[in-house]
Amino acid sequence: MYHTVYLYLSMEGVSYSHLFKSLYSLSVREGKKFFKSEAKKSCYECHLFKENGIIIYLRSNEYMIAKNTVHYHAIEIRMNPKMLLQQKEYIQVSRFDDYPVIEQMFCNLFSEVQSNMLDNDDLITYFFPVASISAYKVNRIDYCVNLFSADASRYIELIKRADIPKKFEPVMVYDLKSKRKKLYKNAYYVKNKSVCLNFYDKQYQLLQVKDDNVAADAHGIIRFEVQCKKLKLENLCRKHSISNSLYNLSSNGLSQSTLLTYYRQSIGLGDYYTLPKAKEIIRADPNYTDKKKQRMIEILDFISKRKYIWKARNESNVCSKKFDKTLKCLEELGINPVTIPARWKIQFLPNLLPEIIKAMKQNESM
Repeated sequence: MYHTVYLYLSMEGVSYSHLFKSLYSLSVREGKKFFKSEAKKSCYECHLFKENGIIIYLRSNEYMIAKNTVHYHAIEIRMNPKMLLQQKEYIQVSRFDDYPVIEQMFCNLFSEVQSNMLDNDDLITYFFPVASISAYKVNRIDYCVNLFSADASRYIELIKRADIPKKFEPVMVYDLKSKRKKLYKNAYYVKNKSVCLNFYDKQYQLLQVKDDNVAADAHGIIRFEVQCKKLKLENLCRKHSISNSLYNLSSNGLSQSTLLTYYRQSIGLGDYYTLPKAKEIIRADPNYTDKKKQRMIEILDFISKRKYIWKARNESNVCSKKFDKTLKCLEELGINPVTIPARWKIQFLPNLLPEIIKAMKQNESM
């Protein structure tokens, strides 16, 4: 299950030149944007198929290697496969079973580009795989799962306070009012060099970029996504002995195992309780000594005061190893270290993992 992919295909200079001319002429003919990108250096951006969920980037770079000039040319594509299948589809995610249709739709769109290349220059008499999605490598894929909950806003508030896996850091956004960087509102968003983890309220996200009518359809939807960049994809390909292609990397097994692995590392497996209820469960358990129970309670109190697990670990007098061991004990008791605020007037919210697994199974059977 995934919703966005970044593809790339390197090529020789002559092929790149013909592709550039064809995309430019087709964009002018169709009245679509074609311009030098500000977001991506050394790239031209083409919106010929934007309504189909595809933005094209044409990259041309020069590098110096051992005093020799090396030229690099490539077509890069940012694609929402679900929009390719159905325009203006902003909520549903793509499945592995969609691949044959995605492949065909992709080919249909780019066949016109390829025909234009052949018609405009007699020098091109060989097959150029711009229209074949199997020829492209994946530079990034965003695995994700949607689930519905009537308590979506409450879950997001709790998840925002979740732990941050080792070697990850929170993604900050500049706030114009306070004139400083802050954590994302209505989202848990952390990253390292190869992966971004994002847990967010889909309706809130759509309200920032789309109209109210589109966002209304996403009411109650929570999305969990794992954005895998090039380095992570290389590791996945080695681990599973597969080549880098959308077909291989979009498999159900790979997307599900990746999502579940990072869910356990970040959100954890425990259910959510109020602080008094969590303490009650700890005190009633016969398997821990009074000393360990007291430490669990102290850690819970400290997390409650600091709000964020990672912040509490950084500021605690307890060493990181003991802190993490205590978190493990809480997980064994089925308690999430993030506790429910008393003002909510509820004592319990179940962990979302069973709902995520259920949503994955439903996507497989659709």
